[in-house]
Amino acid sequence: MKGRPLILLGLTAALLAGAGLIAQHVITPAEAPRPAPEAEPEDSGPVMDLEHLGERDLTFLEEVLTTGELEGRQSAARALAVSGDARGVPLLFGATRLQDGQDALYCMAALEVLRLQQAQDAWRELVLALDAQPPLPRSCRGEVADRFSLVDGADPRGRALSGCQDAAPAVRAWSARALSDEPGAEVDAALLALLTDGEPIVRRAAWQAWQGRDGSGLGDELSALASREADPELRVLALEVAPSP
Repeated sequence: MKGRPLILLGLTAALLAGAGLIAQHVITPAEAPRPAPEAEPEDSGPVMDLEHLGERDLTFLEEVLTTGELEGRQSAARALAVSGDARGVPLLFGATRLQDGQDALYCMAALEVLRLQQAQDAWRELVLALDAQPPLPRSCRGEVADRFSLVDGADPRGRALSGCQDAAPAVRAWSARALSDEPGAEVDAALLALLTDGEPIVRRAAWQAWQGRDGSGLGDELSALASREADPELRVLALEVAPSP
């Protein structure tokens, strides 16, 4: 009987030792392997939201269009077309004069942007493109003229009357010429207002518009405006147009 406690003590010690080993391997988790650090992506240039172009984005795209490599210019043109931002239209029409063989791409990209604009806004940009100097390449100008006829044909009188208030002198002058054959008191009033425009090119277009109009009922107003014309060359034209007092 004396040997049994020793055996039990030995068994207890062995169990405790085994429990310690189990606790070590089961209760204490092994460390998970750490993931390898991800390689930082290479800087591929500015990241922009094509649906919300900022001024810096436009400046960057303009720089690429004017000074970049051919592939970059093509990408910039496509980006502007996708953006639908009307501020890119003058940039694209300007790029058609680069003589890099991509004028059709730039022209169609500009027209794609204009397709997404309000009719009056598209009309305005088309007027500026048709009136631009130096002129657009012949093929692009033909596409622009075709698009203009579609936009203008819906309401030429209304478009031109709105254009008389435009911020761009070229648009106001275009509108004066477009209204030269349009009858009505509203047109008379618009053309009279343009005779006092601050830009000589606008006043010239307005005086030329009056050359073919019946101004008999507005003789006093025309004569007074002709006498106040500050530009010597335009004053000669104005006195030819205005009826003698």
